[in-house]
Amino acid sequence: MTRVSWENRMAFFDEPRDILKSINGLELLEYSRSRETSLCCEGGGGRMFFEVETTYQRNAEIRVHEAVEKGAEEIVTSCPFCVMTSRIRRRKKV
Repeated sequence: MTRVSWENRMAFFDEPRDILKSINGLELLEYSRSRETSLCCEGGGGRMFFEVETTYQRNAEIRVHEAVEKGAEEIVTSCPFCVMTSRIRRRKKV
C-alpha cells in the first residue's frame, strides 16, 4: 500500500480526496492542518525565490516534515508551486 498526503490549496476539498481514496492500494493521510486551515507552501507569492537567512521554519519544510512523520511515501498536489517547494525541501533532507 502506498501512503500519500494531499496538498490542498484550492476550495475543492472533497473531490480530490474522493478520487485518491478510490485508487486501489493507496492510503490517504491527512495533515493536522488541512482544508480551510491548510498551510500554503509560500511558492505562489514568490517566497521560494527569496533566499535569505531565515529565523523561522518555512511552511514547505513544516509540510514535508509532517508528511514524513505520518509515513507518507509521496506528497500529491495539483499546485505547481507545491511541487517545486516540496521537492526543494525534501532534497534538503528536512
